[in-house]
Amino acid sequence: MTQPTAPQPPHFKTLVVGAGAAGIAAAMWLHELGAPFEWVEAADKSGGTLLRVHNPIHNYPGARFEHGAACAAAMRQDFERRALAPRYNTRATQVRADQTGVSVTLQSPDAAHEARFGAVIVATGTQRRRLGLPEETAHLGRGVAVSGRAERERFRGRKVTIVGAGDAAFENALLLAEVGATVTMINRSAAFRARDEFVVPAQNHPAITILNHSRLRSIEATDGAPFLTAVVVETKDKPLQTLPTEGLLVRIGEGATVPPIELEGGRAAPTTGYGYLMADTQAQAGHPRVLAAGDCACPTFRTIALASGQGSQAAYSAARLLGFV
Repeated sequence: MTQPTAPQPPHFKTLVVGAGAAGIAAAMWLHELGAPFEWVEAADKSGGTLLRVHNPIHNYPGARFEHGAACAAAMRQDFERRALAPRYNTRATQVRADQTGVSVTLQSPDAAHEARFGAVIVATGTQRRRLGLPEETAHLGRGVAVSGRAERERFRGRKVTIVGAGDAAFENALLLAEVGATVTMINRSAAFRARDEFVVPAQNHPAITILNHSRLRSIEATDGAPFLTAVVVETKDKPLQTLPTEGLLVRIGEGATVPPIELEGGRAAPTTGYGYLMADTQAQAGHPRVLAAGDCACPTFRTIALASGQGSQAAYSAARLLGFV
Protein backbone atom coordinates (compact mmCIF):
# COMPACT_ATOMS: atom_id res chain seq x y z
CA MET A 1 0.00 0.00 0.00
CA THR A 2 1.30 3.44 -0.94
CA GLN A 3 1.04 6.10 1.77
CA PRO A 4 0.77 9.83 0.99
CA THR A 5 3.51 12.07 2.33
CA ALA A 6 0.99 13.81 4.60
CA PRO A 7 -2.32 12.63 6.08
CA GLN A 8 -5.21 13.21 3.68
CA PRO A 9 -8.96 12.83 4.20
CA PRO A 10 -10.46 9.83 2.36
CA HIS A 11 -12.07 11.93 -0.36
CA PHE A 12 -8.60 12.92 -1.64
CA LYS A 13 -7.40 9.33 -2.13
CA THR A 14 -7.84 6.94 -5.04
CA LEU A 15 -8.02 3.17 -4.68
CA VAL A 16 -6.35 1.12 -7.41
CA VAL A 17 -7.74 -2.42 -7.59
CA GLY A 18 -5.47 -4.84 -9.42
CA ALA A 19 -1.75 -5.13 -10.14
CA GLY A 20 -1.63 -6.24 -13.75
CA ALA A 21 -0.32 -3.97 -16.49
CA ALA A 22 -3.23 -1.50 -16.13
CA GLY A 23 -3.10 -1.34 -12.33
CA ILE A 24 0.68 -0.91 -12.33
CA ALA A 25 0.46 1.92 -14.87
CA ALA A 26 -2.31 3.59 -12.84
CA ALA A 27 -0.32 3.37 -9.61
CA MET A 28 2.86 4.71 -11.20
CA TRP A 29 1.04 7.63 -12.81
CA LEU A 30 -0.83 8.54 -9.62
CA HIS A 31 2.56 8.58 -7.91
CA GLU A 32 3.99 10.71 -10.74
CA LEU A 33 1.09 13.17 -10.48
CA GLY A 34 1.40 13.45 -6.70
CA ALA A 35 -2.08 12.07 -6.11
CA PRO A 36 -2.36 9.96 -2.90
CA PHE A 37 -3.69 6.45 -3.35
CA GLU A 38 -3.97 2.96 -1.97
CA TRP A 39 -3.38 -0.14 -4.04
CA VAL A 40 -4.66 -3.70 -3.57
CA GLU A 41 -4.15 -6.97 -5.43
CA ALA A 42 -6.17 -10.14 -4.87
CA ALA A 43 -3.26 -12.48 -5.65
CA ASP A 44 0.01 -12.88 -3.80
CA LYS A 45 2.04 -11.37 -6.65
CA SER A 46 1.67 -8.74 -9.34
CA GLY A 47 1.26 -9.46 -13.04
CA GLY A 48 -2.39 -10.39 -13.48
CA THR A 49 -3.19 -11.72 -16.93
CA LEU A 50 0.47 -11.43 -17.93
CA LEU A 51 1.23 -14.52 -15.86
CA ARG A 52 -0.98 -16.55 -18.24
CA VAL A 53 0.94 -15.44 -21.34
CA HIS A 54 3.42 -18.20 -22.24
CA ASN A 55 4.41 -17.02 -25.71
CA PRO A 56 7.15 -14.46 -26.46
CA ILE A 57 6.12 -10.79 -26.27
CA HIS A 58 7.62 -8.88 -29.19
CA ASN A 59 4.92 -6.27 -29.84
CA TYR A 60 5.25 -4.12 -26.71
CA PRO A 61 6.98 -0.92 -27.86
CA GLY A 62 10.61 -0.71 -26.80
CA ALA A 63 10.82 -4.07 -25.09
CA ARG A 64 10.95 -7.81 -25.80
CA PHE A 65 10.16 -10.52 -23.28
CA GLU A 66 10.43 -14.30 -23.36
CA HIS A 67 6.92 -14.59 -21.87
CA GLY A 68 4.40 -12.73 -19.75
CA ALA A 69 6.04 -13.58 -16.44
CA ALA A 70 9.24 -11.87 -17.59
CA CYS A 71 7.26 -8.76 -18.55
CA ALA A 72 5.49 -8.82 -15.18
CA ALA A 73 8.85 -9.10 -13.39
CA ALA A 74 10.21 -6.07 -15.25
CA MET A 75 7.12 -4.07 -14.31
CA ARG A 76 7.46 -5.18 -10.69
CA GLN A 77 11.06 -3.99 -10.57
CA ASP A 78 9.95 -0.67 -12.03
CA PHE A 79 7.34 0.11 -9.39
CA GLU A 80 9.48 -1.25 -6.56
CA ARG A 81 12.26 1.17 -7.57
CA ARG A 82 9.75 3.89 -6.77
CA ALA A 83 9.07 2.31 -3.36
CA LEU A 84 5.56 1.37 -4.48
CA ALA A 85 3.79 -1.90 -3.78
CA PRO A 86 0.20 -3.11 -3.60
CA ARG A 87 -1.32 -4.74 -0.55
CA TYR A 88 -1.39 -8.34 -1.73
CA ASN A 89 -4.05 -10.97 -0.93
CA THR A 90 -6.65 -8.23 -0.67
CA ARG A 91 -9.64 -8.00 -2.99
CA ALA A 92 -12.46 -5.52 -3.47
CA THR A 93 -15.74 -7.40 -3.01
CA GLN A 94 -18.19 -4.48 -3.31
CA VAL A 95 -18.00 -0.95 -4.73
CA ARG A 96 -20.66 1.70 -4.07
CA ALA A 97 -20.30 5.17 -5.60
CA ASP A 98 -22.23 8.36 -4.82
CA GLN A 99 -21.75 12.08 -5.38
CA THR A 100 -19.22 12.52 -2.58
CA GLY A 101 -17.08 9.40 -2.87
CA VAL A 102 -16.77 5.65 -3.22
CA SER A 103 -17.23 3.05 -0.47
CA VAL A 104 -15.30 -0.16 -1.08
CA THR A 105 -15.46 -3.39 0.89
CA LEU A 106 -11.97 -4.88 1.07
CA GLN A 107 -11.47 -8.54 1.93
CA SER A 108 -8.12 -9.70 3.30
CA PRO A 109 -7.30 -13.20 4.62
CA ASP A 110 -8.08 -12.09 8.17
CA ALA A 111 -11.09 -9.84 7.87
CA ALA A 112 -13.24 -7.57 5.72
CA HIS A 113 -13.65 -3.86 6.21
CA GLU A 114 -15.19 -0.92 4.38
CA ALA A 115 -13.10 2.06 3.35
CA ARG A 116 -13.97 5.37 1.74
CA PHE A 117 -12.16 6.91 -1.25
CA GLY A 118 -12.53 9.81 -3.62
CA ALA A 119 -12.28 7.53 -6.66
CA VAL A 120 -11.62 3.91 -7.55
CA ILE A 121 -9.73 2.49 -10.53
CA VAL A 122 -10.94 -1.03 -11.33
CA ALA A 123 -8.16 -2.93 -13.12
CA THR A 124 -9.09 -6.47 -12.13
CA GLY A 125 -8.41 -8.25 -15.41
CA THR A 126 -10.08 -11.37 -16.75
CA GLN A 127 -10.30 -15.07 -16.14
CA ARG A 128 -10.70 -17.92 -18.58
CA ARG A 129 -14.23 -19.16 -18.99
CA ARG A 130 -14.81 -22.76 -17.99
CA LEU A 131 -17.29 -25.44 -18.90
CA GLY A 132 -18.66 -25.67 -15.38
CA LEU A 133 -18.07 -29.41 -15.00
CA PRO A 134 -16.94 -30.49 -11.51
CA GLU A 135 -14.18 -32.72 -12.91
CA GLU A 136 -12.76 -29.73 -14.76
CA THR A 137 -11.87 -28.05 -11.48
CA ALA A 138 -10.88 -31.24 -9.68
CA HIS A 139 -8.29 -32.17 -12.31
CA LEU A 140 -7.09 -28.66 -13.19
CA GLY A 141 -3.31 -28.62 -13.59
CA ARG A 142 -3.17 -32.38 -14.10
CA GLY A 143 -5.24 -33.90 -16.90
CA VAL A 144 -6.98 -30.57 -17.43
CA ALA A 145 -4.17 -28.46 -18.83
CA VAL A 146 -3.59 -24.82 -18.01
CA SER A 147 -1.56 -24.00 -21.13
CA GLY A 148 -0.84 -25.99 -24.24
CA ARG A 149 2.39 -24.09 -24.84
CA ALA A 150 3.70 -24.38 -21.30
CA GLU A 151 2.71 -28.04 -20.92
CA ARG A 152 3.23 -29.46 -24.35
CA GLU A 153 6.23 -31.58 -23.34
CA ARG A 154 4.03 -33.26 -20.72
CA PHE A 155 1.48 -34.10 -23.42
CA ARG A 156 4.02 -35.15 -26.04
CA GLY A 157 2.64 -38.13 -27.95
CA ARG A 158 -0.61 -38.23 -25.93
CA LYS A 159 -4.30 -37.85 -26.80
CA VAL A 160 -5.60 -34.36 -26.09
CA THR A 161 -9.05 -32.81 -26.46
CA ILE A 162 -9.41 -29.06 -26.98
CA VAL A 163 -12.73 -27.27 -26.52
CA GLY A 164 -13.07 -24.08 -28.53
CA ALA A 165 -12.72 -22.67 -32.04
CA GLY A 166 -10.90 -19.36 -31.60
CA ASP A 167 -7.28 -18.38 -32.14
CA ALA A 168 -6.16 -19.79 -28.79
CA ALA A 169 -7.82 -23.18 -29.40
CA PHE A 170 -6.34 -23.62 -32.87
CA GLU A 171 -2.91 -22.31 -31.89
CA ASN A 172 -2.73 -24.76 -28.99
CA ALA A 173 -3.87 -27.61 -31.23
CA LEU A 174 -1.01 -26.89 -33.62
CA LEU A 175 1.54 -26.55 -30.81
CA LEU A 176 0.55 -29.91 -29.34
CA ALA A 177 0.40 -31.64 -32.71
CA GLU A 178 3.97 -30.46 -33.36
CA VAL A 179 5.18 -32.67 -30.48
CA GLY A 180 3.26 -35.74 -31.58
CA ALA A 181 0.01 -35.28 -29.67
CA THR A 182 -3.20 -36.52 -31.28
CA VAL A 183 -5.68 -33.66 -30.96
CA THR A 184 -9.47 -33.64 -31.15
CA MET A 185 -11.11 -30.22 -31.27
CA ILE A 186 -14.67 -29.74 -29.99
CA ASN A 187 -16.52 -26.94 -31.80
CA ARG A 188 -20.15 -26.21 -30.89
CA SER A 189 -20.97 -24.91 -34.40
CA ALA A 190 -19.54 -25.28 -37.89
CA ALA A 191 -18.01 -21.80 -37.86
CA PHE A 192 -14.58 -20.83 -36.56
CA ARG A 193 -13.65 -17.64 -34.71
CA ALA A 194 -9.96 -18.12 -35.45
CA ARG A 195 -7.85 -16.57 -38.17
CA ASP A 196 -7.11 -18.56 -41.32
CA GLU A 197 -3.41 -18.67 -40.43
CA PHE A 198 -4.39 -21.07 -37.62
CA VAL A 199 -7.46 -22.76 -39.12
CA VAL A 200 -6.02 -23.83 -42.49
CA PRO A 201 -2.93 -25.66 -41.15
CA ALA A 202 -5.04 -27.29 -38.43
CA GLN A 203 -7.58 -28.56 -40.96
CA ASN A 204 -4.75 -30.05 -43.02
CA HIS A 205 -2.82 -31.57 -40.12
CA PRO A 206 -3.13 -35.38 -39.96
CA ALA A 207 -2.99 -35.39 -36.12
CA ILE A 208 -5.84 -32.89 -35.66
CA THR A 209 -9.53 -33.84 -35.91
CA ILE A 210 -12.24 -31.16 -35.70
CA LEU A 211 -15.69 -32.21 -34.50
CA ASN A 212 -18.22 -29.56 -35.49
CA HIS A 213 -21.67 -29.26 -33.88
CA SER A 214 -20.32 -30.98 -30.80
CA ARG A 215 -20.30 -30.40 -27.05
CA LEU A 216 -18.27 -31.93 -24.24
CA ARG A 217 -20.65 -33.41 -21.69
CA SER A 218 -18.43 -35.05 -19.06
CA ILE A 219 -14.87 -35.89 -18.09
CA GLU A 220 -13.69 -39.30 -16.93
CA ALA A 221 -10.65 -39.52 -14.67
CA THR A 222 -9.24 -41.21 -11.59
CA ASP A 223 -8.75 -39.03 -8.53
CA GLY A 224 -5.11 -38.03 -8.17
CA ALA A 225 -4.11 -39.39 -11.57
CA PRO A 226 -1.78 -37.18 -13.65
CA PHE A 227 -3.86 -37.66 -16.80
CA LEU A 228 -7.50 -38.14 -17.75
CA THR A 229 -9.10 -41.33 -19.03
CA ALA A 230 -11.70 -40.08 -21.48
CA VAL A 231 -14.25 -37.40 -22.32
CA VAL A 232 -17.87 -37.91 -23.32
CA VAL A 233 -18.91 -35.84 -26.34
CA GLU A 234 -22.30 -35.19 -27.90
CA THR A 235 -22.26 -34.55 -31.65
CA LYS A 236 -24.85 -33.82 -34.30
CA ASP A 237 -24.73 -37.39 -35.58
CA LYS A 238 -24.12 -39.29 -32.31
CA PRO A 239 -25.95 -38.49 -29.06
CA LEU A 240 -23.00 -39.53 -26.88
CA GLN A 241 -19.60 -41.01 -27.62
CA THR A 242 -16.64 -41.68 -25.38
CA LEU A 243 -13.28 -40.48 -26.64
CA PRO A 244 -10.08 -41.77 -24.99
CA THR A 245 -8.32 -38.62 -23.78
CA GLU A 246 -5.35 -37.98 -21.54
CA GLY A 247 -5.45 -34.19 -21.60
CA LEU A 248 -8.10 -31.51 -21.90
CA LEU A 249 -7.64 -27.85 -22.75
CA VAL A 250 -10.62 -25.46 -22.56
CA ARG A 251 -10.32 -22.35 -24.72
CA ILE A 252 -13.81 -20.86 -24.98
CA GLY A 253 -12.88 -17.26 -24.30
CA GLU A 254 -12.51 -15.06 -21.27
CA GLY A 255 -14.75 -13.02 -19.00
CA ALA A 256 -14.06 -9.96 -16.87
CA THR A 257 -13.28 -10.37 -13.18
CA VAL A 258 -15.13 -7.38 -11.71
CA PRO A 259 -16.59 -6.87 -8.23
CA PRO A 260 -20.25 -5.78 -7.94
CA ILE A 261 -20.38 -2.03 -8.60
CA GLU A 262 -23.39 0.00 -7.51
CA LEU A 263 -23.81 3.56 -8.73
CA GLU A 264 -26.14 6.29 -7.51
CA GLY A 265 -29.81 5.35 -7.52
CA GLY A 266 -29.01 1.66 -7.18
CA ARG A 267 -27.83 1.39 -10.78
CA ALA A 268 -25.22 -1.18 -11.70
CA ALA A 269 -22.12 -0.09 -13.56
CA PRO A 270 -22.67 -0.60 -17.31
CA THR A 271 -21.23 -3.83 -18.65
CA THR A 272 -21.13 -5.69 -21.92
CA GLY A 273 -21.09 -9.44 -22.54
CA TYR A 274 -19.28 -11.57 -19.96
CA GLY A 275 -19.10 -8.72 -17.47
CA TYR A 276 -16.71 -6.33 -19.22
CA LEU A 277 -17.02 -2.77 -17.89
CA MET A 278 -18.04 -0.13 -20.42
CA ALA A 279 -15.73 2.86 -20.01
CA ASP A 280 -15.68 6.13 -21.94
CA THR A 281 -12.61 7.93 -23.32
CA GLN A 282 -11.87 9.29 -19.85
CA ALA A 283 -11.98 5.74 -18.41
CA GLN A 284 -15.22 6.50 -16.54
CA ALA A 285 -17.47 3.45 -16.10
CA GLY A 286 -20.86 5.07 -15.71
CA HIS A 287 -19.73 7.42 -12.92
CA PRO A 288 -16.99 10.06 -12.65
CA ARG A 289 -15.57 8.40 -9.52
CA VAL A 290 -15.55 4.84 -10.95
CA LEU A 291 -12.81 4.31 -13.52
CA ALA A 292 -11.98 1.14 -15.43
CA ALA A 293 -8.74 0.11 -17.11
CA GLY A 294 -7.14 -2.88 -18.74
CA ASP A 295 -8.52 -6.24 -19.75
CA CYS A 296 -11.68 -5.98 -17.60
CA ALA A 297 -12.75 -3.04 -19.81
CA CYS A 298 -11.63 -4.49 -23.17
CA PRO A 299 -14.14 -7.07 -24.47
CA THR A 300 -12.74 -7.38 -27.99
CA PHE A 301 -9.06 -6.45 -28.07
CA ARG A 302 -6.61 -6.92 -25.20
CA THR A 303 -2.92 -5.96 -25.33
CA ILE A 304 -0.31 -4.89 -22.80
CA ALA A 305 0.07 -1.53 -24.53
CA LEU A 306 -3.67 -0.86 -24.41
CA ALA A 307 -3.93 -1.88 -20.75
CA SER A 308 -1.01 0.34 -19.78
CA GLY A 309 -2.49 3.28 -21.69
CA GLN A 310 -5.89 2.85 -20.08
CA GLY A 311 -4.30 2.66 -16.64
CA SER A 312 -2.50 5.93 -17.32
CA GLN A 313 -5.72 7.59 -18.51
CA ALA A 314 -7.62 6.37 -15.46
CA ALA A 315 -4.93 7.75 -13.16
CA TYR A 316 -5.05 11.13 -14.87
CA SER A 317 -8.86 11.23 -14.70
CA ALA A 318 -8.80 10.38 -10.98
CA ALA A 319 -6.06 12.93 -10.22
CA ARG A 320 -7.92 15.61 -12.15
CA LEU A 321 -11.24 14.82 -10.45
CA LEU A 322 -9.62 15.11 -7.02
CA GLY A 323 -7.79 18.31 -7.83
CA PHE A 324 -4.20 17.19 -8.26
CA VAL A 325 -3.81 18.24 -11.91
